[in-house]
Amino acid sequence: MKITQRIALSLQVSLLAGVAVLFSSSLRSQSLSVAPIGFDVASVKVNRSEPATAHFSITAGARLTAKQHTLKDLILEAFRIWSFQLSGGPKWLDSDSYDIEAKSEQPTSEDQALLKLQALLKERFHLTIHRETRELPVYFLAVGKNGPKLRPSQSTESPMAMAGAGTNNGKLMKKITGRNARMENLARAIPMMLGSENRPVLDKTGLTGSYDFVLWSDFARGGTVAQGNSMPEDGGQNVFVALQQQLGLTLESKKAPIEIIVIDRAEKPSEN
Repeated sequence: MKITQRIALSLQVSLLAGVAVLFSSSLRSQSLSVAPIGFDVASVKVNRSEPATAHFSITAGARLTAKQHTLKDLILEAFRIWSFQLSGGPKWLDSDSYDIEAKSEQPTSEDQALLKLQALLKERFHLTIHRETRELPVYFLAVGKNGPKLRPSQSTESPMAMAGAGTNNGKLMKKITGRNARMENLARAIPMMLGSENRPVLDKTGLTGSYDFVLWSDFARGGTVAQGNSMPEDGGQNVFVALQQQLGLTLESKKAPIEIIVIDRAEKPSEN
């Protein structure tokens, strides 16, 4: 295998880890104290296989599959939060892996499936939480002065924006691929491209449509911005410039109140 191919593969795996579609704010505001109706059938098993790429999917509007996921992974998926937004928990939170297969008899939207996953975590892991709000550094994703450069999507597939790596004109580059993507999907993928998952991107574009796009950015350029300036210090083709030139969008450095989920209780589940 060529060196560039190996680099692309390893970078794509690292960039894809933890990427997921960001859903509506109503999902994040749900409380486990008022649990939604859960799945009709659910299996939770300890994963004892050799380490492999973790997998999480919601398919056919009724089935949720999670392979080789720790409880931490499952909580991040269920609430659509970053690692830095999760606090507390037992020592095995990020070590023991589980496989979950869950199904609803009735058609279930992706948002509803994640609410059902929250209910499953409460029932099977006895998960209880509380929430805190902290003022943290963030980026605001906004429309540039010349307006957006986005193509409305004709797709009926589930919205997604996925960070990865690819070859563009023979050059290995970072990219975000959007399919039927909303701006909140793009906002969640951008930190992966920046390599700064501890600083969230909040959608402030005001755009409500769904779009198809591919955003390319150099690996060689960083994501540092000058104080109070949305432009990169080095002026290179990094994520900040790529967003402006390719999609007509900007990133602005701000501070904002961010919700933190604190784990009060969690127990290892019995298998079935």
